Amino acid sequence: MKKLALILLLAGIVPFLLFAKPCGAGTLAFSTYLGGEGNDTGHAIAADATGIYITGTTDSTDFSPGGSSLAGKNVFVTKIALDGDKRIYTIYLGGSSDDEGRGIAVDTDGNAYVTGFTSSIGSTTPTDNFPSTTPGIVSAESIRGIEAFVTKIDQDGEIVYSTYLGGSKDDKGLAIAVDSQGRAYVTGSTFSDDFPTVSSPLPTQICVELGNSDAFVTMISADGASAVYSTCLGGSLNDEGHGIAVDTVFNAYVTGQTISTNFPKTSDPLQSVNAGSFDAFVTKIKTNGASLVYSTYLGGSEDDSGNAIVVDSNGNAYITGGTDSTDLGSSASALQNKFGGGQGDIFIAKFGTAGSSLSYLTYLGGTDRDDGFGITVDAFSNAYVTGQTLSDDFPTSTPTQENNAGPAVEPFTHDAVIAKINKNGQSLLFSTYLGGKADDAGNGIAVDNGGNAYITGETGSDDLPITSFPLQGSLQGGVDLLIAKFDTSLSVVSTSPASNATAVSLDTKISVTFSEDMDAGTIATSSFTLTQSGVPVTGTVSYNKTTRTATFEAPLVVAASYTAKIIQNRADTPGVKDIDGNTMRSDFTWSFDTFPPPKEKKKLCFIATAAYGSYLDPHVMVLRRFRDRYLETNAPGRILVDFYYRRSPPIADYISRHERLRMITRWGLTPIVYAIAYPMASFLIFVSFLGVVMGRRRSDRALPVRTRGVGAMRAK
Repeated sequence: MKKLALILLLAGIVPFLLFAKPCGAGTLAFSTYLGGEGNDTGHAIAADATGIYITGTTDSTDFSPGGSSLAGKNVFVTKIALDGDKRIYTIYLGGSSDDEGRGIAVDTDGNAYVTGFTSSIGSTTPTDNFPSTTPGIVSAESIRGIEAFVTKIDQDGEIVYSTYLGGSKDDKGLAIAVDSQGRAYVTGSTFSDDFPTVSSPLPTQICVELGNSDAFVTMISADGASAVYSTCLGGSLNDEGHGIAVDTVFNAYVTGQTISTNFPKTSDPLQSVNAGSFDAFVTKIKTNGASLVYSTYLGGSEDDSGNAIVVDSNGNAYITGGTDSTDLGSSASALQNKFGGGQGDIFIAKFGTAGSSLSYLTYLGGTDRDDGFGITVDAFSNAYVTGQTLSDDFPTSTPTQENNAGPAVEPFTHDAVIAKINKNGQSLLFSTYLGGKADDAGNGIAVDNGGNAYITGETGSDDLPITSFPLQGSLQGGVDLLIAKFDTSLSVVSTSPASNATAVSLDTKISVTFSEDMDAGTIATSSFTLTQSGVPVTGTVSYNKTTRTATFEAPLVVAASYTAKIIQNRADTPGVKDIDGNTMRSDFTWSFDTFPPPKEKKKLCFIATAAYGSYLDPHVMVLRRFRDRYLETNAPGRILVDFYYRRSPPIADYISRHERLRMITRWGLTPIVYAIAYPMASFLIFVSFLGVVMGRRRSDRALPVRTRGVGAMRAK
């Protein structure tokens, strides 16, 4: 009975500790569908400390909980929690015709800026038109056909301003950025020879020669009422702006695609001529549109396109896109310096601040078609790219999904891909597929300060890898949004001995393998420690560059408990770093024992695993997530976790061999799991239950008073 009482006590007090510690790089923190009964696509994404912002296109009337009465395709803007478990707001933007959201940016106050294009214009019925505020950059009376738009949305999902941008022919906003003063920068394409130009850095530029399209670049005032500068950017043939970024001193960076041989260039460009048919271009415009800082082609003998651009804090520009050229000019030391084959590869290029040279250029692809659609950069100058691939041999590194999940025979399908490249373009820190049996694509990517990458795109797969308790667990229409979060921070991939190992041999060398190439100078006994029951153990530490493995050598003793720790680099505590200066999200700790081996070897597990049957059970995954977020982030929590890992296995073993105990343990754990997963609902249920109990207690106290009163009257 005492043993049973101990089992139930532990099951009730520490259920959130009852599972093995996962370790490894490139963790899929969450993935979810989002969509309605029609077709829905996420085109762009941004993130801040309060949430994830996405824009795209939907023709589903039930995309948001409140639904929509708008016709055709419409723009949506949605903000979801950083954990991907709830919506903060969703709004539709549109009218009586088709509208598409293509770019999104967020400022320091949590306002979202969206661009795209609309054909909902010119109606005498106001609600049939795309929403616009006055004054705007151009009036509704001066536009025709398809028009670009720029809309600012506040923290509550309400429109601050919304303006058209274009001329008398078709114009499309394809990308947007915002500076620290709340001014939006937009690029796209225009067929309008009367596209509004203001204070152009190209005063002799003619908009739209010979009826072809030009790229445009427009900087919009903080109130959305006017353009600070606006210019066409192109030659005599077709040109489009696909991506835009802005630096801390308000220089704008633009990339796109051109077929023109007379695209505007500055002196001493990286590439002075169009080397093929379509080439990418990269242009930097000085603050307030004063002049071009640099402008250059980027391409080989086949078709090339710049699809997205980002700039780091030092003014280096990073571009991704697609290339069919085998002679793009990749760096000799690049991650992939040769064309992968097939119909095209992703490329990633990093420009120096002057724009006349490349810090690196690398291909990224397999033997079939690969395209890069989105790029971002972190504080350590690591580049993050997303796109899609048909290749079944796309380069991967510590992937969460190792293979293209599409069919092995025609018709082949695309999977989304996500990759992290180190600052010199020579190492693939993380790369994975993400998809199912139908077509999937990653269209936009964002990153936070902790190394979490957020992607959005589209999926037609009903078997997309979805994590526990998603915002939406299944495909609702023909195509839904794909939204995912990856933890790509420096991490420990494996340990020896394994965490919670018992009967460890006394000659075992304690080692860890990292997800990235490490700075060997940071791996020492001060950053890799070993303690025996809290007492430091003296030993030597070494690092093997080839295997990315650090080893602690020290004599072990019989029947002892050990804890090994890898120290995160902090301002007050030097710790491990990779070769680019990145550190881990937190300290990494694991424990093991050298107790003599039992007569009968048994597979170790923990109480929740024993109760639910698998560490992959959704209930166990909720508890694991709670542990990682709330216990491993503080010293008392880590002590509790380590204590439990040492004491749990024999209890779990006993539970696993008695079905009635497994059932009782599940009864105890399941309410706690749901309280963690759905705290608000659990709180309301608790309050309701408490109200019922209090009401019953009041009734029980009141009833005898009435009885005595009746009895007294009868006695008289």
